[in-house]
Amino acid sequence: MARRKNMQRRREILDNTFRLIRANGFDHVSLQMIAENSGISKSLLQSYYPHKARLMTDIVRNLFNTMWDQVEINYHAPKKNPLRPGGRFNLHDRDFGNDGQGPGPGNYGGLY
Repeated sequence: MARRKNMQRRREILDNTFRLIRANGFDHVSLQMIAENSGISKSLLQSYYPHKARLMTDIVRNLFNTMWDQVEINYHAPKKNPLRPGGRFNLHDRDFGNDGQGPGPGNYGGLY
């Protein structure tokens, strides 16, 4: 239970830090501002993150991990095509008049 609370508090600190930096810029955000926004003391914040740079490192790491996860989800997601029932658009030799003789007028050499 304590570990879950610890992770939840870290997420809240990172979320609040991200919002503050986005609104005010990195140089205009202090550890005191982050602590106040997170509803904790500055000393407790420093027990999680001793330096503002460490906060930024974790924010950037989380941002890249989130982006990577979205790329993975979208890259491996089955693509749906509205032109075919079931979302699959299959091209066959017969669709292009390909007689299996390779590239030529009307033949696409199996490249589809």
